[in-house]
Amino acid sequence: MPATPSALEIWQCQNCGNEIAVHCHVALNLSAPAGRELFTGTVTIDSEKDALKLLLKLKHALSFAERFEPFKLEAQHREGRLIWDLGLFLDFEVERAEAACIRAGARATFRSGDQPRHEVLVDRQLPDGRWVVTNAGRLDVPVGAVFELAVVERSRKEPDGTFRIVESAEPVLLRSELASVDILHHPLPHIPGGYSGAITLIGADEERLRALVAQRLDGWSIKLSTR
Repeated sequence: MPATPSALEIWQCQNCGNEIAVHCHVALNLSAPAGRELFTGTVTIDSEKDALKLLLKLKHALSFAERFEPFKLEAQHREGRLIWDLGLFLDFEVERAEAACIRAGARATFRSGDQPRHEVLVDRQLPDGRWVVTNAGRLDVPVGAVFELAVVERSRKEPDGTFRIVESAEPVLLRSELASVDILHHPLPHIPGGYSGAITLIGADEERLRALVAQRLDGWSIKLSTR
């Protein structure tokens, strides 16, 4: 858990009475204070060539936020991502963070912390119109989730077994709702984490997804995201 500095405190020596300025450090608490709500910020990068400039601007512009961790933003930039997770923001910080992102030239969205982002990898479309997808995450993706982005990426397997994104195309905006899930001929109310299945999508933007799959090159993956 990273440490974050608290306010400067003045300590007084019990022996001599001298006062000493002490800068204390406390462990970062990611839970929301009582009566407050947490929001998750996401920013979409228009092109990789603008990413470094935007990174520097956002590190400065969002430094006011209590839970903002710039090193995580730097890591996402090094991975070549075009969609960055900005981390957690308290409810009273969101308006200022939105304005800061706009001034920096970034397209950002903030959603309530109780609404996690879901992602699935798209394999192919079946003759009956359903899509074969894989939920590589740990969270179940519920029926009714609305996918708003299609992310096209190329990854490389590292010696330690992990995958690193080496190239990304510009995210495609779309809006398709997860209407049904079928795994091994059993209907389910969600896509379980770590499982593949056939899903039905509802939305006019399904045609965009069909075009992306048709044009996909070897080694590239297509990921649907709820942002």
